[in-house]
Amino acid sequence: MFLRVAVPDFGPVFLIWLRVTLAALCLSPVLFRREIRLSLRQNFPGMMVMASLGTAIPFCLLAYATLTLEAGLTAVINAMTPMFTMLVALAWTGSRPGGWQLCGLLGGFAGVVVLSWDRLSFGRGGGGWGVLAALSATACYGVAINFLKLRMPAAPAQAVTFGSMAGAALLLTPLAWVARPETPASVRSWACVFLLAVVSTALAYLLFFRLIRQVSAVAATSVTFLVPVFAFLWGALFLAEAINFRVIIGMLIAMAGTAMALGIGQFRPATPAGGSGKQTLREP
Repeated sequence: MFLRVAVPDFGPVFLIWLRVTLAALCLSPVLFRREIRLSLRQNFPGMMVMASLGTAIPFCLLAYATLTLEAGLTAVINAMTPMFTMLVALAWTGSRPGGWQLCGLLGGFAGVVVLSWDRLSFGRGGGGWGVLAALSATACYGVAINFLKLRMPAAPAQAVTFGSMAGAALLLTPLAWVARPETPASVRSWACVFLLAVVSTALAYLLFFRLIRQVSAVAATSVTFLVPVFAFLWGALFLAEAINFRVIIGMLIAMAGTAMALGIGQFRPATPAGGSGKQTLREP
């Protein structure tokens, strides 16, 4: 919702530069901790990879997508991040998706097609480029998450968060200068920038990394499925975005497909001591 309001005034690149710069400033107190500073120095190359593939590029792509896509649709595509994370992990390990996962992958993309069927044109006024940008952003997230797990598994979450934001601000500074807006932005847009940087970035990242430490990976990932619900809600309440039957069906298909791709809801025969033929839910 904040992106939808602020992007027209600032442009995608300059807005994201403001977002990550303010978020880095909010997170800067973590530098008082010696272990954070040490981790940033030791993992500097990896931090820059996270800053580019995990922050700067996907943030800009999603901001660009909101120029033509509603907040709810953009959020649904963004919520497919766990599916792309799984695809990248399978590619790196040389594994193949199972039948249940393959059906989920097809279902996830089918849901996006249903949601964006009337705007898939790549011509003037179409939303095809926006859909492609949002999908590319989730693919970047998938690569970044797997890189973090494989290359920097011991890096403190606060160090990764600050390093990603500060690095992204550094990388985007030249582009932001070139793409700076020529006219002053509205007070409403500036308020959205502040809330986007402080609440939806700095605070949200810290809360999410804390959640990952406290619960299982599946439980932590499940919060992703709530994002489109709230995006549609806020979009309808504050931006007058339409919620119709096709939107609801498309969102449900996309979310169900993503859940299937993650292995959520898959059943397989249990093998208890008594030889019972009952089915049990498999924990992925």
